[in-house]
Amino acid sequence: MRKYGFIVGLLLVLSVISGCGGGTNLQEEYQAELQKQAKMNSGTFELVIDSVSIDAGDKDSSVEDKMMFDVIEKQLRGVSLAGSYQVDKKTMNQYVKLQLDALGQKLPLDFYSNHQAKELYINAALQQFAQFNSDLSAHTQKMENSEGKYISMTQKEALKAIGQKDLAAPKTTISDFIKTLEKDSFKKDGDKLTHRFTKEEIQNYLSKQKNTDLEKLESLSIDLTLDTKEHTKQGKITAKSSNDGASYTVKMTMNQKPKNNNKSVQLPKKEALIPIEEFLKEITSPTQVDDEAMARVLKNIEDEKDVIDAESAEKIKETYRQYLNDEQYQQVVQALDKVLAEKKE
Repeated sequence: MRKYGFIVGLLLVLSVISGCGGGTNLQEEYQAELQKQAKMNSGTFELVIDSVSIDAGDKDSSVEDKMMFDVIEKQLRGVSLAGSYQVDKKTMNQYVKLQLDALGQKLPLDFYSNHQAKELYINAALQQFAQFNSDLSAHTQKMENSEGKYISMTQKEALKAIGQKDLAAPKTTISDFIKTLEKDSFKKDGDKLTHRFTKEEIQNYLSKQKNTDLEKLESLSIDLTLDTKEHTKQGKITAKSSNDGASYTVKMTMNQKPKNNNKSVQLPKKEALIPIEEFLKEITSPTQVDDEAMARVLKNIEDEKDVIDAESAEKIKETYRQYLNDEQYQQVVQALDKVLAEKKE
């Protein structure tokens, strides 16, 4: 989960600002509009990666590295997460529907939040994500059998998955926090009010949160604009970080359009719920690999033989051992041994 920490941290920041909540000055107007939008119980949102810039420096960068960085930049540009949310005013139960648009694929996901029980119910039909995770790909058939089911987990289990021990509330309310900011940092253009949230401001507000990964960023700014007529918000996010001698700059745009309604949220029925422990046990149990899948495994070894060494060969054996019968496993061993033998010639 650590490799997703950067994204989790940014989403945490956005969730705080998006969920916040008539004065005579801009600071008070901004505060009032945040509170007004926070009281709205439904809406739509979208987060889009506008650009990614990777600079490894000219001194030690090879032509291959620069070409690879260029490919990564183009692949990530335009990646988006969009969706809608609904809060039941009576029960405070929530329903969120998402769609990740990445690498030419549209991946839907939806989940419920049970306010009273403090539980989450996440759609168990995860086979569409299998192509991005080798651990899931071997269990695609089992996940297809989970259609219409929801994975049930407690709030504590969900927090653990993102590296949080508890749901620590900010040290102050958003209203009080806005009051601590510089008055002249708020700008107005027609019906639109804007404030640039700095990394320091965000860290101060989230000081009780753990593992937000914000400290790993060299810089972070969010220009959050509130439309007082349309009651929408837009955030322009710029984040910079460094890793292994390379610097990364990511620019994103977040749009949210909240609204009010009286719709109720119907939680999944008990028979449609699968406890998280049961789900994990099911998808990680040994799966019989058919002849077609076995042929793909051997072909992958042949196609990737140029990058397979003794260490990676052992990892491949270890990975596939639990999924293959003895005969299939021996085929993999022989294919890998052949690749290593050819390299010694």
